Amino acid sequence: MLELADPAVRRITRALRQGAGRERVRTAPRLYSTVPASIAAVAPRLDHAAQLALARYTLWSVHALDDMIDDLDRTPEELAGVVRLVEEITSGRNRPAPGDHFAAELAAFVATVRARDAGGLIADRFVASLTDAVEAGVAITTLSARVRAGEVEPPDVGEYVAVAARDLNYKSFAYALLAFVGDDPAPCVLELWDQALSAGAVALRLANDRPSVDRDRAAGRLNVLDLRTGMGSPVTEAMVDGQIRYHARHHDALLARTCDRTLGASVEALSTCLAESLSLYRVGDLR
Repeated sequence: MLELADPAVRRITRALRQGAGRERVRTAPRLYSTVPASIAAVAPRLDHAAQLALARYTLWSVHALDDMIDDLDRTPEELAGVVRLVEEITSGRNRPAPGDHFAAELAAFVATVRARDAGGLIADRFVASLTDAVEAGVAITTLSARVRAGEVEPPDVGEYVAVAARDLNYKSFAYALLAFVGDDPAPCVLELWDQALSAGAVALRLANDRPSVDRDRAAGRLNVLDLRTGMGSPVTEAMVDGQIRYHARHHDALLARTCDRTLGASVEALSTCLAESLSLYRVGDLR
């Protein structure tokens, strides 16, 4: 990951902090240090405006959105309200209410992605992936609360990963990245890439759970290292590491099947994005 001394990192950091204000930076100081460096590493070929937009979206996703849907003490009605709000804003059915910074930031980013995506197909997948991630996040939070209360048994690792990989919201970030790259892939190529992103999301979910296990245990949230396989064996770190490598290789293999050589910039961007994101989680818990 790039350091603060890198000019691109400094520009992103300065713009993020100025836009957020001291109070918001104070609530998550580490994020305002790690996110600029990660974006500069993940998307080194993009212009500053695109890098800044992706950094703001990452902060919105990791800080604002996750804080809303990861709270195990929220009622089902409150969690369902977050899903409805995201659907209404991303679809354009409703405008953000005055003073609702969460909705306003989301609406601005959706507009930016749509403006960058001339064909519209990538932006549509961005919106669909984000909505799916929010629904999956609510499902994981609800299940975590029920397991913590002793109402149900924990899921096995396969059941957990099937939902938790979507909750990570990696796919929507990747589609936003593609919109900024500016290629115009055919629908069949996007379908291939979607399969690759699903594999990448599994790798990242597992990589994310390793450094955050203590925080998840303290909060009562599910974590892959506290689960068992479908055969009843405890999940081990070695097992998780092997699955990370497997799904990362599968992601890269699917990208390599892209036949249209004019889409090299997009393939490179997606490959770099996953590799750098995995490296970021090896450093430790983002929070």
